[in-house]
Amino acid sequence: MDPDADLASVAALMADKHRAQMLLTLLGGTPMSGSALAEAAGISRSLASAHLKKLVAGGLVRAQPSGRQQLYSIASEPVADALEVLILLAPATKVRSLGDASRARSLRWARMCYDHLAGAVGVSVTEAPRAIPLRSNSSANSSGECSAVPSSRSLARSRRRPRRRPRSTSSAIRSSMP
Repeated sequence: MDPDADLASVAALMADKHRAQMLLTLLGGTPMSGSALAEAAGISRSLASAHLKKLVAGGLVRAQPSGRQQLYSIASEPVADALEVLILLAPATKVRSLGDASRARSLRWARMCYDHLAGAVGVSVTEAPRAIPLRSNSSANSSGECSAVPSSRSLARSRRRPRRRPRSTSSAIRSSMP
């Protein structure tokens, strides 16, 4: 840890709400164009360009040329980790519209955070293996197979076509008539 680190300069970069919104958008892990980040932050492209120049100069964001445009992404994993920790400390933003409420609900449900799945879906995926019982004698059926894991026979049975229903007597009579 460097005791002479200029924490205030890094904090000043994140203190602007538009730059903060761009950083949160980039936490998704997908490189984005300046115009896409401008739209996400609700600002003009020229203002977004000025903000992005500051973020790149400050080392929080990386710019990569892609054809005629620049694609921006989080500069490094430590930056993403720091942003995720700051998210835990920050109060929730106030909902001002139905779109904001829907977006917040979707992010709570499932989101990608730089390199991992998060939200309720991420927690469920992480917790699911703990809920699956391991093979033991108590879970074995009469043939000695574990009932929690489907056998090859039960899988084959489930793939069979359903039986056709027999024709009714009236349709059988009609088909036999000349």
